Amino acid sequence: MNTMEAARALLDRQTAVAVWHTKYRGEEEAIAYANRVFAQTFGISVEQILAVKRYHLVNPPDTPEHVIEQYKQEDRAALRDGCFFARNSVGQDQSIEVVKLRFDQGMLGLFRIIGAASLREPAGLSDFDQAILAVVHQVRPDLGVAS
Repeated sequence: MNTMEAARALLDRQTAVAVWHTKYRGEEEAIAYANRVFAQTFGISVEQILAVKRYHLVNPPDTPEHVIEQYKQEDRAALRDGCFFARNSVGQDQSIEVVKLRFDQGMLGLFRIIGAASLREPAGLSDFDQAILAVVHQVRPDLGVAS
């Protein structure tokens, strides 16, 4: 599975993992795909996301510019290195796992909100939530992550 066309059915079926695909032309990003979980997280429809295409228009209006730039830097790291992953706190009892993969001439992003009990710094991608790993295993088996 190495194209968005081939991966779309799998990504559309996700109920616990937010997924999006971004392409870049120079520094400018264009969100070319988003699943229902991604859209629900931001409180806008998939159609709206695909119409506005830009991180600063998809994220809440009060999202600081430096955060939007951080997202773009992570994307560039994934495009350069093949994979980017991080786990960060999003509150006292929650954390977010983010995986970004070079995929189909762009960057495929995945995230999932999980309990804070899992906040420790991951030693590797294999330390991530099983729902995320299942998607990674399907779309990028070359990473050697078992689901």
